[in-house]
Amino acid sequence: MTATYNATVTREGTAWLAQADNLPEAHTWAPTLAALRTAIADAIALADDLDDAVTPLVLLSADPSLPSEVANAIEVGNRRARLRAAEAELRADTLATVHDLLQAGYTVRDTAGAVGLTPGRITQIA
Repeated sequence: MTATYNATVTREGTAWLAQADNLPEAHTWAPTLAALRTAIADAIALADDLDDAVTPLVLLSADPSLPSEVANAIEVGNRRARLRAAEAELRADTLATVHDLLQAGYTVRDTAGAVGLTPGRITQIA
């Protein structure tokens, strides 16, 4: 399960800072933007007391003081994060569907055709 949060990124000296938009107690800093994405997700999980099964999807937005190329790069990172979250959900849905079809008595080949995978892959994940 995924919960989506937004956080604003600023820069102070050599540090990147993030503040969750609707969760004032969730803020952090890191030396790199990659580390910041992880750190703010952890801060949000703690501040919002998220269950371990919930993975926060944090979409960053650049503070207006940051250069446009940084803002554009952050948006590309957000698109990639959304894609990874959608892929994880699709993987879970596929696994559940494969198990349901096989338990209902459908063949591996029919199951593969239904979900758009090869029979070999169905056998691997079954």
